[in-house]
Amino acid sequence: MKISAARKKESNFLIDKDGAISDINPDFAAAKAGLAPGMKITKINGADFSAENFHKAIGEAKKTSSIELVVENGNSTETYKLNYKGGERYSHLERDAAKPDLLSEIVKSH
Repeated sequence: MKISAARKKESNFLIDKDGAISDINPDFAAAKAGLAPGMKITKINGADFSAENFHKAIGEAKKTSSIELVVENGNSTETYKLNYKGGERYSHLERDAAKPDLLSEIVKSH
């Protein structure tokens, strides 16, 4: 299961349930702070990494404008500060009226 700070298009990065970074958007806060795929988040705002603490930190960032991460990269451990205040964001689908509505056709047959 993947958890994310939104989704790739609008977000910072994708991480798995144990904090390993699997993908990162180079245009956003996580990459600008120096994070990269292959690193592993061990602490978030001083608490052990968990999905719950991750989501809590994103919510708190609306007020604090930052998230502090302790990250393992090979044999080294470093602290990174993300300048982020967007809260959680979730992608959604939007219908393109200029293209055929294939989804409705699929659903109609069931």
